[in-house]
Amino acid sequence: VVSTQSTWGFNDNFVHSDLPDGGLDALTNIYQVGSWTWGWMEPILGTASFLLLGLQFARAQMQKVNWKPYTQLILSWRANRLANLYPQYDRQIVRQFSQADPWDE
Repeated sequence: VVSTQSTWGFNDNFVHSDLPDGGLDALTNIYQVGSWTWGWMEPILGTASFLLLGLQFARAQMQKVNWKPYTQLILSWRANRLANLYPQYDRQIVRQFSQADPWDE
């Protein structure tokens, strides 16, 4: 965040933090604006970063004990559903096809 106007607008509408000593006129460069906004951005960014780190750690631990992460569960569920819809075909081939097929098409 480097613009004094955008940071003031965000602060006025959402954060409601005190203005720096000397008001907005005291913020003469991007470093001072960044220093002022860091006080109310850091807790949110720190919490979000810690949450992502925790989720990554949990996923890695799930893989170490051979548990399926969420995406693998969805792929497996979708493969089983497709294989059940077409029992006349070889189940393993249908499952592999389903797991190899992209989700977004």
